[in-house]
Amino acid sequence: MKRLVLVKNDPKVSRGSIENNRLKVVSLNAWDNPWRSISPDDYVIVLGGHMGAYDIKQYPYLNEEKKWIKNFVNENGRLIGICLGAQLLAESIGGSAFFSEDLEFGIKNIKVKTNHNILNIFKDVPLFTWHRDTFALPKNVEVIAETKFPQMFKQKSAIGFQFHPEITLNLFDMWINSEESRTEVESYGYKVNIVREEIAQFEEDMSIRMNKFIDAWVFAE
Repeated sequence: MKRLVLVKNDPKVSRGSIENNRLKVVSLNAWDNPWRSISPDDYVIVLGGHMGAYDIKQYPYLNEEKKWIKNFVNENGRLIGICLGAQLLAESIGGSAFFSEDLEFGIKNIKVKTNHNILNIFKDVPLFTWHRDTFALPKNVEVIAETKFPQMFKQKSAIGFQFHPEITLNLFDMWINSEESRTEVESYGYKVNIVREEIAQFEEDMSIRMNKFIDAWVFAE
């Protein structure tokens, strides 16, 4: 049975809607430096976190994670980076992640500029974003989906998603359930209750789409 390895960077950022009964799903913590336990044949999803990819003094394990991602991608390892995972991937291939002056939050329809059938699963459909950090890519790597922020890119067999295709209502409630998070979001004029209602409305569709993507990513090769 093929393995799907979920790399957690933050205890509050779990697998969300990610499920596949055809795969052995394994969850590893990045702060435990688990890199030797990941096989070149594994399918890996690097999840998000509240920290920035550049916060290496506070979270020194991020350095080792970026080194591992660089090596895994160079060897054509099959990897998805979500939010922080995408920022770590961007830095690992020669780009940079940085703190933005703006905050993006809520349900968006993302413009996808590719003929890649698997990635078109996310074309012109409701998707959830929540981030202050963003990234710049090396000149040889193209942004293939964007809002006013880059949202998707591909390098060899690795793909970065700035948005959260794995979002569920329970996951959202866990993230927003702090005065600091809610205050920051609302300071930019976003209405948390409205966004929560939209997530509830589109949750099933987003879950189906996430797992359809994983199935195609792993089994359509």
